[in-house]
Amino acid sequence: MASTGEQIVLTGVSGQQYTFDMYTLETQFNAVGAVYAIERRGTNNVGGIIYTTVYIGQTSDLSERFDNHHKAACFRRERAGHIGIWRADDEKTKTRLAAEADLIAQIHPVCNAEPVLQPPPQPPPSWGWGR
Repeated sequence: MASTGEQIVLTGVSGQQYTFDMYTLETQFNAVGAVYAIERRGTNNVGGIIYTTVYIGQTSDLSERFDNHHKAACFRRERAGHIGIWRADDEKTKTRLAAEADLIAQIHPVCNAEPVLQPPPQPPPSWGWGR
């Protein structure tokens, strides 16, 4: 895992601050649990680096999470190319879920708000449709 050497601090609705280590989305991660923030990197009007959070999630295994992420189309549309990683000291799922909810409630990332499109349900053959 090669970090960009940058960090961002995101604050949850609780006031808790979380420090995320930044990576490119192409980074191959080890099989560890973490809260992650999908970010669009840009520059401000004085040339400084800024990040815009487009999605917050959590996983028990970063090595598998992004192969076919259910929000990948939103990440592309939002031109997100970076990921921030926050790892809880205790590695518990409950801690990750609480941090994820805390951050989403404060930040309202655009890709978290977008519904996942599901195909319409197909009627069972016994309904007699199409006869």
